[in-house]
Amino acid sequence: MVVWVSCEIQAPGQEGAAGQSMHVGTWNSKILRVVKNTINGTDSSATFDVNPQNYQEVVGLKTATVHFREDGTYAEEYILPDDQVAYGQQGYWFILGDTVIIAQYLPLKAQAVSRYHFEVKGDTSIFRSLMDYDKDGEADDEFYGVSVRSE
Repeated sequence: MVVWVSCEIQAPGQEGAAGQSMHVGTWNSKILRVVKNTINGTDSSATFDVNPQNYQEVVGLKTATVHFREDGTYAEEYILPDDQVAYGQQGYWFILGDTVIIAQYLPLKAQAVSRYHFEVKGDTSIFRSLMDYDKDGEADDEFYGVSVRSE
């Protein structure tokens, strides 16, 4: 849970956005853990764990790569084991305090906006969020991801 006391929103790519320059570059997903609580309104839960040893087996991908650009835009690519791009998405991003806000462009729909608390330690970025990962209408799923800078 994030509580906002006061904040200043900076437009995508605007100079001075706290932490924005730390994120510029290419990042590869290494660890993903999602705890899906109250699946479809039930008291059932499930955990989805992906790490470097089982990434390909669990999600069928070699990696997911995100390119955060200085102008506040991003492009994400999902890479197959044969290094082909399975699919991608793009949008814009900006930093608000200790949160990165990512808005995905969706054709013929409203944008999908995600908010992640983030922490950058050298070339490693840790993302955490409470979201509706399982699309059951409740933002009660715990997301944890680790990405490593490749450029």
